[in-house]
Amino acid sequence: MRMYGALKAIGGRLWKPLVGGALAAALLAPLPALGFVFQAPWNFVTNQVAAPAPVINSDDLNNGGILNVDMGLNGSNDQAPVSSSSSVVASRKFRIAQGSELINTFHGYETLLQGAGLQVSVYVKDLRGRRVEISPMVNNTAGVRFARLFSDSISSSRNLQAGDYTLFVQLRYRKNRQGLWDNSSPRPGSPHRFMFTGI
Repeated sequence: MRMYGALKAIGGRLWKPLVGGALAAALLAPLPALGFVFQAPWNFVTNQVAAPAPVINSDDLNNGGILNVDMGLNGSNDQAPVSSSSSVVASRKFRIAQGSELINTFHGYETLLQGAGLQVSVYVKDLRGRRVEISPMVNNTAGVRFARLFSDSISSSRNLQAGDYTLFVQLRYRKNRQGLWDNSSPRPGSPHRFMFTGI
């Protein structure tokens, strides 16, 4: 009986530090992202009229993803003048599992335009089709007489409630008969880079 009591006392002393250690480890372990999870790969719809095809690549992060879109170099005033356009619609489904989550969006680019324009919009739609802008729209144009270099780094945040969404990134370039655009590296172009992260 004494032996049982002694073993019980030793076991009780060992048990408390083990439980305390396990609890401390659980509290100090890094927490996973709340729930911004992509549900499928990117889907791309492109349309070019007398323009080069865009070069698109993407990469996933632990809590989001990166999308790069290079709309290329199209036209110059010493080439046969042709009106042209190029557009990309990239979409991807994602889910916020519970509560709400802050979605951070970054968009950076550099584009030379002459007699041309570009438009970029980034938004999400919920299952009911309601549209929510998550980044300011870009709308740049330049006349035929002078080329203009446009560049920007746009950061924005939007809080979204739990649910299923589709993320849309739309880009459109257009030039008139005497126009050009250059969105390719090296300068004066730099592809559109989008980064999406959840907090």
